[in-house]
Formats: sequence, structure tokens, C-alpha cells
Amino acid sequence: MASGTPVIAFRRGSVPELIVNGITGYIVDSTAEMSEAVDKLAKVKRQDCRSHVERNFTVTNMVDGYERVLKNIVQPHSAPKLIAGMRRISEKIVDQLR
Repeated sequence: MASGTPVIAFRRGSVPELIVNGITGYIVDSTAEMSEAVDKLAKVKRQDCRSHVERNFTVTNMVDGYERVLKNIVQPHSAPKLIAGMRRISEKIVDQLR
């Protein structure tokens, strides 16, 4: 999707969280549905795929999401130290991607 390519995937794992059915691709439950989805790919706008990724899957959004999860699972007194370390690692990754 990041390159503007629509995605067809089975409804498993994180697929429903990633794909907007009919907008950025198609979520299917069988190979028959997958074949039907291939015929509908021309209806998906490449710019919609790219825009969805730009809005929802930035490094900042991902790090913020990890921070929220970690705050909920670690002991309150250890969370700030863990989050600070994770932020440093994330910043290094972002620097390398630039």
C-alpha cells in the first residue's frame, strides 16, 4: 500500500486493521473471493492506498502505539525508563531511514 498498490489478503492476523476493504484493497475469506477481488482491483485508487499509509503508519504513530501498549503492561515504576529507551531506538531508526 505504501507504494500505492492495492492489497488482497485473507482475514487473518492484523489484516483487518491494515486494509480498508474496498478502499485500499480487499479482505477475503476464500480463494474464490480472492479471484473475485482481482477483478475489482481497478476500482481501488492508488492514491487512496498511499494516503492511508501516510496517515496511519508513520514511524511516530507506530512508536506512540507501542508506548501506549507498554504503559499498560509494564509496572508503573519501570515504564518511563523502558519508554525512554524505546524512543532512543526509534529515533535511531528514523535517522537511518532518512
